[in-house]
Amino acid sequence: MLLTVAIPLNVALAFEQSNMTSSNPKESTNMSNPAGAGMSNLSGECAGCSGAEPPDFSNANCDSSYSSTACDIVHDLISLSKDQLGGYILSDNANFVIEQALNILSPENLTKVLQNISPQELSSIKDKLTPQTFDTILSKVPQPQRNEIVNRISPPP
Repeated sequence: MLLTVAIPLNVALAFEQSNMTSSNPKESTNMSNPAGAGMSNLSGECAGCSGAEPPDFSNANCDSSYSSTACDIVHDLISLSKDQLGGYILSDNANFVIEQALNILSPENLTKVLQNISPQELSSIKDKLTPQTFDTILSKVPQPQRNEIVNRISPPP
């Protein structure tokens, strides 16, 4: 006997999207980084850490005031090497998720991320945030690196 059940598309998509990331960072499969580079695998090992110390997530103040997606992204960003950040796509997320993720990062990790994501991605992120929000986030980066980041968005003539 064949039983057919009709599920409205918006329910099916919501269910699929909620299952794209796990609340367990060891099982994270955030679709912003489909290759999964640097993410923890099921054995609990950091897939891109090359035997180095595991990343320090103590600076990632993810509490209930932040979306779980933003916290998952922060853990991914902290785990990735500078080279791996070059291929990470953050701008595919909702504006508020991008803002939360960047605000959660420590100044050190924020600097690492903004210096190493691609210039196109950096420009896309800037375009998705309000100028004031982007400037506030950028103000957490030390001045010499801040100038380098701004120049990556719009290189001097």
